[in-house]
Amino acid sequence: MLRLFSVILLVVLSSYALSSLAETQKFTVVGNGVIFALADPAGWEMDTNSQQNNKLPVVYYPTGQTWGNAHAVIYANSSMNDCHTSLEKYIAEDIADFKNNSPNIVIKDGGALTIDGKKIIIKMFTGDHFGNIEAVAYVDNKDGPFITITLTSRTQQLFDEALPIFKELVSSFQLVGNSMTCNSKGLTFSERVELAKRAEEQKEISNYIYKQMFPAIGSNVASLMKSCLAKKTASVDKFTIVADINPIGKFREIEFLPKTNTASCFAKGLTKMSLPPTNLCQCGQIPFVLDMGIKP
Repeated sequence: MLRLFSVILLVVLSSYALSSLAETQKFTVVGNGVIFALADPAGWEMDTNSQQNNKLPVVYYPTGQTWGNAHAVIYANSSMNDCHTSLEKYIAEDIADFKNNSPNIVIKDGGALTIDGKKIIIKMFTGDHFGNIEAVAYVDNKDGPFITITLTSRTQQLFDEALPIFKELVSSFQLVGNSMTCNSKGLTFSERVELAKRAEEQKEISNYIYKQMFPAIGSNVASLMKSCLAKKTASVDKFTIVADINPIGKFREIEFLPKTNTASCFAKGLTKMSLPPTNLCQCGQIPFVLDMGIKP
């Protein structure tokens, strides 16, 4: 008996416009167990080659310059929240580190705002031992790593010129989700499904899945499903697969429900597949969900 299968995936492609970053798409950033989106500012290069950029998930510098020679740069990073630290305490500890390294540093409040439901506090730093001028936006993320967005410059003039871009970049922040909770407990199956669906709404991740991954492995997926259904004990019940896709293009941490023989066979086969490298970031994994509906 011939069995066919259908794959159901939710896709929402979104574009965003900022006042002075018109027609700019948000870009998905993956790092340290958190997935978030930031704008791609006009006139600045966005660089996610973390292996060359101090292992930072994403950096920005003026077009025509590089991370190494730009006199003003912006970068985003994340740091693990232990679930017992408030944003204010985290900032205080960071300021203490600044003062320990640069006793003459001057710190001023740069304001506070709420973006995407997250509290953001900005601090301004001048007079560090490197001679840099910095603005740091601390983003509260109670369920996962704190996120920081930093502007640093070697001169006041370049800092002032870049500050509007920094502020609008901060205003573009959108949390997609945490692939790791702050107390290091793993996500439940349903939480992983929800995270994967939210991640799929991001343009960069959606493009990877539908324009790179599926065209590359579509025939292999079909062959795998056919072989699993050919087994005598094969179930034709619907099932859902969740997994992480690592930067080199491998499915990892695969789970499935319900736990049928067909789902188990399919999940095992996925571990052997080679996918295109994600090229989104060299510092994190992309959550992925696949709803399998089998039509005998």
